[in-house]
Amino acid sequence: MNWVYLIALGLVLWGGCGAVIGVGRKIWTLDTTLKVHLVAAALLAFAVAAVHAIVVPGFDPVLRALVLTGLIVALDAGIVAPLFEKSYAMFRSPIGTWIPFAAIFLASWAAGFVIPR
Repeated sequence: MNWVYLIALGLVLWGGCGAVIGVGRKIWTLDTTLKVHLVAAALLAFAVAAVHAIVVPGFDPVLRALVLTGLIVALDAGIVAPLFEKSYAMFRSPIGTWIPFAAIFLASWAAGFVIPR
């Protein structure tokens, strides 16, 4: 069940990030949307990792961060780019993908240290 919780929370994270991009594109410029997405990705990642750390206190923080980040990368590469964007151009943008991926990893990892085991 530990893995089920982690994958489910990862899907919540991915959906939240997608919602920020989807709504942001309608109300802001792309540049503003990507900046808001960067902050939201880190905050959402910390929140879902904190929930997982509370529910599954013995789970390794690095493994949690790797799984959450890997899941987001895989879903972006396997679903968002080919189906929604119809292009892999998003992966050429540091603020569009790579910096948020790093922020997700770091925020998830940090949650593992902030939440007491």
